[in-house]
Amino acid sequence: MVLIAVSTLTFGIWLALAATRLPVARRAPRLADAQPPPSWPGVVTIIPARNEEATIGAVIAAHAAGDYAGANQIILVDDQSSDATAARAMAAAGELTLVAAAPLPAGWTGKLWAVKTGLARAADIAPTAKYVLLADADVALAPQTLSRLVAQA
Repeated sequence: MVLIAVSTLTFGIWLALAATRLPVARRAPRLADAQPPPSWPGVVTIIPARNEEATIGAVIAAHAAGDYAGANQIILVDDQSSDATAARAMAAAGELTLVAAAPLPAGWTGKLWAVKTGLARAADIAPTAKYVLLADADVALAPQTLSRLVAQA
């Protein structure tokens, strides 16, 4: 009888921990509403991509269709893709800077090298941009995301 009680108590504790501590049990964080700034600062969005032809068109289109009122330079860094990533990205947006990442130097990992490449290009084309958004090539943002991020910042 004691063993059943201890087992039931242990099982209950594990259930409570699973319900409150596992990531799937938590609600995704949401951006709070914030006062818009008096003027919208410049933003550079850097999207490193390697072999993302299946998703990149929708991702670039989502970034381009955002409701951000300030300047937002979108830079796609094609990280040695062997598919049609670059072509699909260019077809999805009229205003897009495409940068081809150089071959990976020793000591670097692919995505970090692509981000560094994008940051170097951003310094050339938007030196006065106040913010940099590093985005993934397989995540399409909602139209108001950039505006809400800048307002929060």
